[in-house]
Amino acid sequence: MPVLAVVGIGLTVAAIAEQQSAARKASNTAAITSIYNNKLDQMQAQQVDQDSSVAVQGMREDAEAYVSKQRGQYAAAGIVADTGSPLAIQAETAGKLELRAQHAFMESSAKQGQLYSEGAAGLYYGRSEQDQISEQSQAATLTGAARIAGMGYQAYQNYIG
Repeated sequence: MPVLAVVGIGLTVAAIAEQQSAARKASNTAAITSIYNNKLDQMQAQQVDQDSSVAVQGMREDAEAYVSKQRGQYAAAGIVADTGSPLAIQAETAGKLELRAQHAFMESSAKQGQLYSEGAAGLYYGRSEQDQISEQSQAATLTGAARIAGMGYQAYQNYIG
């Protein structure tokens, strides 16, 4: 077999090995990145949960203080706050304040769901990217093997011919 054919085959084998190595690295990077992004999304969702719990608790404490102050003002004015209009006003105020707290909690829950979904989608995307890189690597290997076979056949034909 001519020397150039052997060198060509050797270089093709080396190129295939390099492509395989690069594909493994790219695949690992895709996996690590998707796992990291998923963990980041989960941590952000947990932080949103903690922040909203503190905020809602603060809103409820403020509402309780406000309603208590309102009762005190009624009492100072000599109005019986446990019946009639004053009671209705207090109940409405308390209800509106609780509604605000519930709304904040619902917004927080929606944001948490979004973050968890983004994390799961990122994992799926990372796995898909890994599969694609693996398939491309396999195709490159087959292409390289076909080239090697062609080069070997051509060298053989030149050698016997």
